[in-house]
Amino acid sequence: MINVADALDPEFMQPVTRVQRAEVVNQYGETTVTSTSTTIQAVCTSPSKTGMMRFDDAQTYQDTIQVTTLSPLNGPTVGGQPDLIVYKGQTFVVAIVNDYQSFGYTRAVCKLTDLQDVNNG
Repeated sequence: MINVADALDPEFMQPVTRVQRAEVVNQYGETTVTSTSTTIQAVCTSPSKTGMMRFDDAQTYQDTIQVTTLSPLNGPTVGGQPDLIVYKGQTFVVAIVNDYQSFGYTRAVCKLTDLQDVNNG
């Protein structure tokens, strides 16, 4: 078994806000997104030495964080919305989830959201 005790040391953990978004389609085919905010404990670090990540859409993002937490996180899915992480006053969207729940934790790469109203989808 992998020892993740150092990565999840309580001295390094800090509270962040997790915004779970649910997408509901009504009888007319209109989509509504509802949000639920909770505070979780997480370790937030840079995902790489250079702070650069390449995503599936071939874009690179300098403003990314890696979130390691004991809480499960939701990434992008068909028909669903990825979680948002509010860290130090900035909102990040969960882009890549590495689910290690069998070991008791989740690690995700989150990218800074554009300057838009994320509450409206």
